[in-house]
Amino acid sequence: MSNFEQAIKPVLAFEGVTLHSLGYVNDPDDNGGETIAGISRKFWKDWEGWKIVDNCIQEPDFPVNMTHNQSLIALINDFYKVRFWGRMSEINDQSIVDLLIDSGVNEGTIPAIKRAQNILGLAENGKLDDTLINDLNNL
Repeated sequence: MSNFEQAIKPVLAFEGVTLHSLGYVNDPDDNGGETIAGISRKFWKDWEGWKIVDNCIQEPDFPVNMTHNQSLIALINDFYKVRFWGRMSEINDQSIVDLLIDSGVNEGTIPAIKRAQNILGLAENGKLDDTLINDLNNL
């Protein structure tokens, strides 16, 4: 069984999440616009975490004040777990899961899964189904 926290840690680090930062960026030249932990307000405008970010922006120690907001941190983890984890826990090899999560976050879950299916010679349906999980577990 693979571990979500282990798989998501390097992804979040790449997105600028550290002990002292949740990777908040508001760069007008960035296609994603305002982001936190890699979550773009432009693409995920209805994400609940934006309400907390909007409140934190009003405080004088923004954006550092967000690093201790446990509700926001939980919403960030839930965002990634709900959208990118799925049945990954059924894959035994953590290194495979780490690659799938990283690819899924950066290019989309369907292309990442299709690539895995292609490598294994399976039909490319973009679904993390029993066949793919079994084949990955038999590597």
